[in-house]
Amino acid sequence: MGERGDERAGFPSDARIGRRRPMTPGRLARIVVRALTDWGAWRRAGRHEFAFMWRGISMFPGGRIAMHVVVGSLAILMLPVGLPMVWHPLGPPGPLRTGLYVAAIVAAVFLGVWWAVKRDHTFREAVTFIVLSDLLIVLGTVVLGAPASRICGTIYLGMIAMLVAFLLGWRALVLQALFAFAVITAYVAVSVVQDGVTVLDLYVYVAPAVTMEVGLPIIVQVLVEFGRMGMGKVFTERNRDPLTGLYNRQGLRAAQQDLLRRQRTGLCVVAIVDLDSFKAFNDAYGHLAGDDKLAETARRLRAGVDGALIARLGGDEFIVVAFRSSRYGADTVIRALRRLVTGSEDEPPEVTGSVGAVILEEPTRPAVEAAVADADAALYEAKRDRRVHIVVREASSHAVR
Repeated sequence: MGERGDERAGFPSDARIGRRRPMTPGRLARIVVRALTDWGAWRRAGRHEFAFMWRGISMFPGGRIAMHVVVGSLAILMLPVGLPMVWHPLGPPGPLRTGLYVAAIVAAVFLGVWWAVKRDHTFREAVTFIVLSDLLIVLGTVVLGAPASRICGTIYLGMIAMLVAFLLGWRALVLQALFAFAVITAYVAVSVVQDGVTVLDLYVYVAPAVTMEVGLPIIVQVLVEFGRMGMGKVFTERNRDPLTGLYNRQGLRAAQQDLLRRQRTGLCVVAIVDLDSFKAFNDAYGHLAGDDKLAETARRLRAGVDGALIARLGGDEFIVVAFRSSRYGADTVIRALRRLVTGSEDEPPEVTGSVGAVILEEPTRPAVEAAVADADAALYEAKRDRRVHIVVREASSHAVR
């Protein structure tokens, strides 16, 4: 996750906080139309919302375990709730339908156990869980013998819709609601054609089903979205430096821990950047000019080192933490940092400062913390000789590159 990852996941940037335009009906209509016709956002539907909620849950002790158990229980509950229908008069008629019904329940239990016991989950796995749950509910209801039992059975799709609203956001919920409505409509049509009942006869079953599978999840989604915006604002205020928009120490620590949980292999570059003669610049041009220089430095670091965690440690000192899958990727980060502080034959340096960097081959939390101290020592080595600008060390040695 890069420096701009939080805003994509729902965390507003500092520049956007505090600049609230008044909401008018015309502006609201334009926002709705733009959201509904943003096909790129539809293709990415749910990804950033999942990252946001999963990361928020992970901040609390036991949060992930609770999410595993609660979500897995949605599928496992199909056993005690659904199995009695085998002996119910409105249950599946005949051995074939009964076998399919029981198979759907057993598959749901296995699906729930898989979700509950697996250590961690990705966005694709969450989508897989939801799609399989939907299909198993349809299989378990389509084999039932009476129109009333088939339509009432679809109410379980409402539980899945609640999960979608919480984990994947409103676009994914729209797709889920359309699927549920299509299933209900198909069951009503089949009942009218094959069983000879009228739509009015089925209304007493259809109305609660539509309410539970479409109406209630939409209400929940609205509340979740307001909560998501509020959480994003709190996250930004707590974890971002208000001047530069970069992480502060606390935000860097949280983002770093999140990446370390997901980063099984690869390398990590830890670099500390310190501006040269910043105090003299402040004294000569004033603090406002100094603030502008810090903000511009932050912008250039973001642009120069793509996909890295970047934080302002305080004063004129910044830290860059970049996880890469290969040695080539780590060396690319070093070259980018070198180019920022040394420039090229045709262009002056974009950042007038010095860099101390460390390359880790096996990034773990203690190793990264130790690398920060090593990078700080390398930085002061670079500052002692202004011709060097950047000193790079391997984590296992102290050789200067």
